[in-house]
Amino acid sequence: VEEMLQQLQVKWQAAAEASSTERASRLHVGFRAADQQLAEQLASISEAMHQKQADVLEADEQLVAQQLKVTEQRLQELQRSHDKAAVQQQQQVARLQKTAQQEAARRKAETEAAAAEARAKLE
Repeated sequence: VEEMLQQLQVKWQAAAEASSTERASRLHVGFRAADQQLAEQLASISEAMHQKQADVLEADEQLVAQQLKVTEQRLQELQRSHDKAAVQQQQQVARLQKTAQQEAARRKAETEAAAAEARAKLE
């Protein structure tokens, strides 16, 4: 009986060790699969992050380009406005010069007429 009990204990211990080894093996395989899955998910997240960064960079570049375009348009409008004001100022100066010349010619003519009239009275 004791021998049978000892054999039974050995069988039970062997079965327990085999069961334990099998569970450890399954756990190891499960952990390896979980690690692989996590690594794939991390790689996917990393790739998505890099794509988002690239998208943001592209959007920033487009925004900067648009802002530069708007700034250039405003500068061109300002230059046209300045050029137009300069032309108007030159035209005004020309009109004032012409008016001044006409006024000077009129005064000269009046002075000459007054001098001629004074000479005529003296004669």
